[in-house]
Amino acid sequence: MKTNEMKKNLNLNDTMNSIINTLKNLKIQREKISQELEEGYLVREKIQQQLNLYGEQLQKVTDDLEQKQTVLNIYDKILNESNDAYSKIVKSTQALYNMVKSEEKKFINNNNQ
Repeated sequence: MKTNEMKKNLNLNDTMNSIINTLKNLKIQREKISQELEEGYLVREKIQQQLNLYGEQLQKVTDDLEQKQTVLNIYDKILNESNDAYSKIVKSTQALYNMVKSEEKKFINNNNQ
């Protein structure tokens, strides 16, 4: 009977050792996953910081573009208004020139008679 009990004890010891080894392996795997998780959180935090920085840079560029577009629109308006005014001046000058020429012809014709 002692041999049978010894076999049971050996089997029990083997089973206990197997359970202990399995638990150790599970703890090792858990620690590995825990480290990977922590590293993942750190990577995510770095990416979030970069994303925030890019967001700020994007906002600055967008603001600068809007400001430059406003200035460009003002230049366009000034140039269009100036071109319109110049065209009116040219037309008025041409009309004045034609009137002066016409009056000159009339004057010359009247003096020649």
